[in-house]
Amino acid sequence: MKVSAREVGTTREFSATRTCIVTPALSAVTLKSASASPVIVNTPVELTAIPVGGNEVSYKFKCADGANWKQLQDETLLSDCTWTPTSVGTFTLRVTATETGGKAYESTLKIVVEKPQAVTDVALQADETSPQTCLSLIALSATPVHGMNVEYRFETNVGNGWKPLRDYGPDNHLMWCPVAPGHYSLRVTAGEVGATSGHSAIINDFYITNPPLSSVTLQSPVTSPQRQNDEITLVAMPTGGTRIEYQFQVNDGQGWTTIQKYSEENTCNWRAKEATSYTLMVNAREVGSREEIAMAIPFQIQPLAK
Repeated sequence: MKVSAREVGTTREFSATRTCIVTPALSAVTLKSASASPVIVNTPVELTAIPVGGNEVSYKFKCADGANWKQLQDETLLSDCTWTPTSVGTFTLRVTATETGGKAYESTLKIVVEKPQAVTDVALQADETSPQTCLSLIALSATPVHGMNVEYRFETNVGNGWKPLRDYGPDNHLMWCPVAPGHYSLRVTAGEVGATSGHSAIINDFYITNPPLSSVTLQSPVTSPQRQNDEITLVAMPTGGTRIEYQFQVNDGQGWTTIQKYSEENTCNWRAKEATSYTLMVNAREVGSREEIAMAIPFQIQPLAK
């Protein structure tokens, strides 16, 4: 807009302008739902009124399951409304939009409300792939097909029957921390709360291994010193590893002598023929590996008593 002014009888003008936005009057309104029909009973449905034109428009939301209309939201300037159906059926939703001092416009929308469909299937996923090591944290997730009030039971089987990880409950996630190596099967069963049966999904042959061999200790039930020809049992205890083999050796100061070749036997019986100071050693390695880990201990042998 522009206005010009001048003294009467002069040609010199002074002008001023101002920009004005003129909103056309309200001419229509459309009601939309964020959820496609059909929807599940007791599930909130977000409704939105979209006006065409208008300034200072107010909205009133109603619902009918036949001829009877029920107020959902009194007349306000809010163009959004949340409707939570509590019964099944076909419902008509209506919004009335009114501009201050103007004409009212309406829009309707039909939505079918259904009961939730019972669980028809379930899938089981692990966030880690096989193999994993003992004490790893592995997230298990169950995804149902359909269902509303679903509960889940998680189980594991390492060859000796199914054992519960967690009994039925609403949480469809489980953190599994296996403590022993083996070939595991994992199972989830999903069913509606109160149902006598459910649907299961299984992950087969999830392999859990020990951590890699990191150390070995050498011990004996008897303490040093011992006498000549006494039987001394040596015991090797590994840390980590899955299949370990052991080699036992002794050194009397003249060099190493193998007293038990590599095998998966972690004990060795030894008798000292000479009274002297010995060093006893065990070498440990994974079966099929050449990488050895060793530990040695001193051991004193005394002469036979006279």
